[in-house]
Amino acid sequence: MRKVLIISYTFPPSPGIGGRRWAKFAKYLSDNNEVFVLTTKDNSEKVSPWNKDILELENENKVVRIKRGAVKYIETTPRTIIRKIFYRATLLWIKTFNKGNPYDRGTLIKSAILQEAISLVKKHKIKNIIISAPPFGYLVELLNIKKQFPEVNMIADFRDPWTNNKTAFGFDVLASKRFLFEKEQEKKVIDGYDYIISVSEQMTNHFRALLDDDNQSKCLTVANGFDPEDNGINNITDNYSDKLKFIFTGTLYNKTAYVYNNLLDYLIHLKKNDENLYKQLIFEFYGDVPKDFEQKANRVETVKIGGKIDMSEVYKKISESHICMLFLTRDLNYSRSTKFYEYLNLGKPIAVFGEKGETATYIEQNKVGYAMDERGIAESFAKIVKDWKLDMLPDVGKISITDFSIKVISSQLDQILVD
Repeated sequence: MRKVLIISYTFPPSPGIGGRRWAKFAKYLSDNNEVFVLTTKDNSEKVSPWNKDILELENENKVVRIKRGAVKYIETTPRTIIRKIFYRATLLWIKTFNKGNPYDRGTLIKSAILQEAISLVKKHKIKNIIISAPPFGYLVELLNIKKQFPEVNMIADFRDPWTNNKTAFGFDVLASKRFLFEKEQEKKVIDGYDYIISVSEQMTNHFRALLDDDNQSKCLTVANGFDPEDNGINNITDNYSDKLKFIFTGTLYNKTAYVYNNLLDYLIHLKKNDENLYKQLIFEFYGDVPKDFEQKANRVETVKIGGKIDMSEVYKKISESHICMLFLTRDLNYSRSTKFYEYLNLGKPIAVFGEKGETATYIEQNKVGYAMDERGIAESFAKIVKDWKLDMLPDVGKISITDFSIKVISSQLDQILVD
């Protein structure tokens, strides 16, 4: 049986969405492989909605966790004076020895992860290692495994872009010298790993462009997807009330303000000019939202901010809605997040807010929702309301989503593993 080591900074019981991808893949890869996981220890008492997916691995003692140490001081935005002091001191300390991105959490724990990974490879004679990023800071360090074990099949997995990331991880504000260092690190990883996988074809093409023609085939797209074992389409409770209900779940990012502000402005305008239609619309947001969104939304009674709720409750809320919302940043208008696939699995049409891109094109071409361009929100809502009143909202149940199943997608990973 093939042996696989998955290295993922975030993993259940840590509740972060970053752990979801490899918790799911680990579950299905275990059907045909012996899987081990190396991750970090989250000291919070939060509960991951994906704990159930790793029960078997936990019971077999195949999940190894190392302490995060000083990383905890830069992981979240500090709220208190003491935390701000620790944050700035840690950041200053990192800048003294890290030539690249000081916000990269992988920098502080890369040596500990390398040491533990080598120990696991020796102990279990592991031939396949999959390293999930971000963080990116440990990817180059882990190439040292190749020096000691050249036969090991090394796979780098990217959930987010690296140096072409304009949304997160501080790349948009890096000094030019630090940014160039990150570019060098990225090139080393793309050259050194046996396979480079990423969640979208646009990201894959970026990495292919860093290689000569003969090596581009090692860059593959392994998308996100839905888990057929989660609460699926058969559990939906239709809710055809006298109000048209929209729902958003997850994290609403600051860099989508260019479009969520347009939505709120439209609703404020509607409240003044078409109160009848205004009262027919409901918008519910569950998860994390920016402060500026919350403050502005308080002026709009038809918008409800529900905070974080349990995953089973999330599915229930989705089932009770008519349309699910996605908000895309300008640079990630091709993104098909976990929510994208889960919305389709739950049989709900999608309203994607953002600049036109691959995601909006897919939604329109496959007739599974509406593309809400920032300049045409009023026209889009007129179309949605008309379809709703005529009982003609997109019937997502008519399209096949089998290819979006993580169980199916896992077969792509099986094909690049070695014995």
